Amino acid sequence: MTVLTADQWIRASALFDQAIDWPVNQRAARLTAACDDPAVVSEVTSLLAAGAATEGFFERAPRLDGLADDAELTPDSRIGAWRIVRGIGRGGMGAVYEAARAEGGFDQRAALKVILIDAVGGAVRVEDERAIVARLDHPGIARLYDGGVDSAGHTYMAMEFVDGEPITDYARTRALSLRQRLGLFAQVCDAVAYAHNHLVVHLDIKPGNVFVTGEGVVKLLDFGAARVLQAGLPDAAAA
Repeated sequence: MTVLTADQWIRASALFDQAIDWPVNQRAARLTAACDDPAVVSEVTSLLAAGAATEGFFERAPRLDGLADDAELTPDSRIGAWRIVRGIGRGGMGAVYEAARAEGGFDQRAALKVILIDAVGGAVRVEDERAIVARLDHPGIARLYDGGVDSAGHTYMAMEFVDGEPITDYARTRALSLRQRLGLFAQVCDAVAYAHNHLVVHLDIKPGNVFVTGEGVVKLLDFGAARVLQAGLPDAAAA
C-alpha cells in the first residue's frame, strides 16, 4: 500500500473531482493521460471504484425494525414508556393499541400507533403527523403525548386515548335530534377551524376519524394525511 504525500493527496483530490464526471468507459485512459504519477492514478482509481460500489445507497428505502406484517404485540409488552393493554385496530401502515404509561409514576392511557416493518412511507407519515399534532392544542383534537423510536427499533406515536365511537354511530345509537346532531357538527367545525387557523389541513375527515366521547365531546383523530400550509397564498391562488 502506497502512502501518498500531502502534494499527491491534493493532486488526487483535484483529479477525482474531475474524473467522477467522466464516462465510466473513458476514465482509465483519461486518468493516465491527465497524470504521470502512478500512485495518484491508483488512488483516484480506488476512490472511483469505492464510489461505484455505493452508488444508489441514498436512493434505497431504509428498513425499520417495526412490526412485521403478521406480528402482533402482546399485552404487557413494552414500547418506549408504554405498556400494551390490547389491540385496537390494524391497517396498511401499522397497528394501533390501547396502552398505559409504565413509567413516570402516574396513570395515563394512550392510543399507541406502531408502524409495520416495511411501511417506510408510514414512518415518514408518523414523523409528519407528530410534528403536525404537536403544534395543535384544542379540546376537539386528540393530544399528542409522546413519540419516537424505542430501543427495539419500533417507530411509534402515543396519542390521547379517546374512549368513544364514530360520530355517526354515536348519533344513530342515541337517536339524536337534528339540533343535537348540529351541535356535534358545530364542534367538528370548531376543531377544523382551529387547525386551519394554524395552517393545518386534515385531508381525511370521515366518521372513523371523528369520535365522540360518552360526555358528548367531539375529538378529531388521525392527522396522518394532514398537510401544513405555508403562510400566504401564491399569486395565482390569491387572484
